[in-house]
Order: sequence, then C-alpha cells, then structure tokens
Amino acid sequence: MPMLTENKIDVDPLLNTSELSQWLRVQESTIRKWVCYDRIPYLKIGRLVLFRKEDIQLWILRNNPKYEEWSKINNS
Repeated sequence: MPMLTENKIDVDPLLNTSELSQWLRVQESTIRKWVCYDRIPYLKIGRLVLFRKEDIQLWILRNNPKYEEWSKINNS
C-alpha cells in the first residue's frame, strides 16, 4: 500500500512486461496474452503496460487452486 511521507508517495516500483516475465518465469508473450484477455492485473500509462508487484502477488494467491484449501487448514 502506498504511504505518504513528507508530501511524497512511497510506492513499490512497477514492473514492465519483461521484468514480470522473468519474475514469474513465463514467456513475455504469455504476459501480453494475459493482459489482452484481462487475466492479470495491470496498469496502462499511455501505451506502456506496467504491473504492481503487490497486485501480482495477490493475484497469484487468489488464482492458486490450493490457496483456499491451504487457508482453511491454517486458519483452523
């Protein structure tokens, strides 16, 4: 979550398609397809497509079929 400190917003750095593909270990074309079909959270600034690492981490958790099962086990 961005924090306001001395009139500056402290924001996690944004990832571009190349950086995200390396981090997730998938092809850049896969990332572009996910963006095209709105399967992944992204920001668009002009023609530039960027990704917030925090959003991607949450997206991974929510799209993991084992997450719900794991949550039930660990929250009992």
